Amino acid sequence: MGATKTEHYTKETIQLAKLANALGHPARITIIKILKENPYFRNVEFQPILKLSQTAVHSHLLKLKTANIIEFNYFPHEYHVNLITENLDELNYFIRD
Repeated sequence: MGATKTEHYTKETIQLAKLANALGHPARITIIKILKENPYFRNVEFQPILKLSQTAVHSHLLKLKTANIIEFNYFPHEYHVNLITENLDELNYFIRD
């Protein structure tokens, strides 16, 4: 498989593709839904809801963080996760236009 030729695309298009890719799993969609209802959610609270291992939850959270959809605020022995709604607005504008 060949490499993606990113020079043919704008920065906005590449960022939009990263957002869409990060949302391409049911667990990550569920995480977004949870964070829309609860602005600050602890990382340890996702595991029983998603019924996934701690490692799988962490992997999904990192995928969303890499796409700049969520951010972490660290506390001793846990971290709080919050949604960066402004970055989802870009995807919303694209879909509506």
